[in-house]
Amino acid sequence: MKSIVRFFTLALLLTALGIAGCLNQESAKYLRYNAKADSFHLLAVYEHFRSSSGAILGGNDAAADKQALEQDLVKLRKMWDARQNMITGYLDLDGPAYAQLTPDRKSLVSDTPQPTDPPIAWDQITIKPGQFFKDASGAVGYWHEIAIPGAVVDQMLARIRANIAAEKDVAAAIDAELQRREASNPPIAPADWVAFGKWLGDEVEKERKGDKPAAEGAADAPDRGKEGMRRLIACFDSKSLFDTRAAVAAAKIGPARSAALLTFHLPLTARDSNGILAIFQQFDRYVTALLDKKEAHDKGAAQGLVMVRDPLKQFATAKTAADGSLDIGIDVPGILNRMSAESRERESKAYAQSPENQARAKAFGTAMEQWKDVKVQTNIDAEKLIGEFTTRDLGK
Repeated sequence: MKSIVRFFTLALLLTALGIAGCLNQESAKYLRYNAKADSFHLLAVYEHFRSSSGAILGGNDAAADKQALEQDLVKLRKMWDARQNMITGYLDLDGPAYAQLTPDRKSLVSDTPQPTDPPIAWDQITIKPGQFFKDASGAVGYWHEIAIPGAVVDQMLARIRANIAAEKDVAAAIDAELQRREASNPPIAPADWVAFGKWLGDEVEKERKGDKPAAEGAADAPDRGKEGMRRLIACFDSKSLFDTRAAVAAAKIGPARSAALLTFHLPLTARDSNGILAIFQQFDRYVTALLDKKEAHDKGAAQGLVMVRDPLKQFATAKTAADGSLDIGIDVPGILNRMSAESRERESKAYAQSPENQARAKAFGTAMEQWKDVKVQTNIDAEKLIGEFTTRDLGK
């Protein structure tokens, strides 16, 4: 079971590696939901492809710079060659993130499903391969569009829930806590949610700052993941643990969907629902404070913080049901589109203020001219492309 602490930390602090040979670009993703057809449509627009290696401008090691540029060209060419079977990802760290379907489109190239995994009809996804385009300065971009039926999204979510059900550590940890309470005389009261929130916040802040226990890495060092899980489970009422254990076994714990909303149902008591909400509210304040202080200076860390900001706010404002359980709905298109708009505005401004990045992008575009079999469009405007997609009648 992955560490809860690392889950929060990685979500908050995803960073892009600024190393030689790392393909960079400005990325924007726009997601729309067609209620009539029950389908999701995603447009990805990439601008100003360039190598992060400063040697393009004539650094100290021109040979290494040339090698880095060539490696980045190979990455981008690989994406181009895969475009007919390419499903766009969201977080781009080293060039555009994507998954590739097999030639028959029946599965993912990188997918190794278990025999018990629910099937996913990958071949029902519509892929509209895009084109490279060049702006007036010589910088090259690319656009790509896909449409995913709601039924396929439901299959993806069902597989996630099945994988959670198959996770032995979760069930074992719940069983161990229930057995501990059953064997105790007098009965053990659940741990305090406020105290757990303080501990978790301290651990996340330590990892954010790079502070690690002296014993970490030693053979007898405590497993911080298991310690976090133990502390979390100890907070729940016994009824919540019984009901959650049954829901996990029935593959009912995890994301589901209601139209464009990503939904989560947690069969908890009112006490535990309020405790979980307090944790979400705590981390909502934490992320907001980091963004206000502008402590995430690099592109990757800022992107990671923005990624969790809006979901946290929607989790933090969820309401408990009459029976005390917690139902959460996440407006995925709204969140992704807002994040993309903010990111594009921020990154475009940074690019416009960086002669170095502009020179890198121009050099990269010039290097791409060696691809004689690839046509680069000159009549595509990224802004118009995005505007057309966001206003298009999806029913046509």
